[in-house]
Amino acid sequence: MILKGKNDTLLIIIHGYKGSNEDYAIKQLSLELNKKGYPILAPNLISNKNKESETNIQNQVEKVNISIDQFKGKFKKIILVGGSLGGLVSKIAAANNSSVDGLVTLNGFFYFSGLKRNDLKVALKLFLTFPFNKDSRKTLLFYYKNLSHKKVKIPTLVISSKSDERISYNQSERFYKSLNSQKKLVFIKNMDHGITKKEYIIKVTEEIISWLRKL
Repeated sequence: MILKGKNDTLLIIIHGYKGSNEDYAIKQLSLELNKKGYPILAPNLISNKNKESETNIQNQVEKVNISIDQFKGKFKKIILVGGSLGGLVSKIAAANNSSVDGLVTLNGFFYFSGLKRNDLKVALKLFLTFPFNKDSRKTLLFYYKNLSHKKVKIPTLVISSKSDERISYNQSERFYKSLNSQKKLVFIKNMDHGITKKEYIIKVTEEIISWLRKL
């Protein structure tokens, strides 16, 4: 998804686990931010034909970097906005790509502790299949190689909710505290993990716009 805008800051919006740019939150957030004049790029990072791509964060980071390289030099700033697993993917890309000027995470996944329900099962499957599954091994080795957040040197907005039913808000809190860069932490009351209501989309949009104007 590409939406043109008059602003000289490009927002690249990254979906989460098993997601796409057709997800309600990705689509609505893209539209709301675009209404404010921001150009939007919302790429699809996983392949419907390859189930392993759902958890292959290395490939997802590579695809984000391709998007960044495609537009660097064409905008004054490039900001990554990642939700759930997309928060981790965006963080790794931002930490290793000097063309990224800011990072926003939404109900981000950063650690294996604090997962709930089916997400915990996915994590357990990765660990249990690590010895004999090359995709699981590749994903976990890449994850631990990039676990430290000290390489994130850019302004970062961390948005979370204490009502998140899938990932504990403690993950975002812990991530925020580990950052040495300019940072801000925001909790949005009652917001669910998938940001599935218009009122939450509006609140997230307001927080992002307010933060962007201070960069």
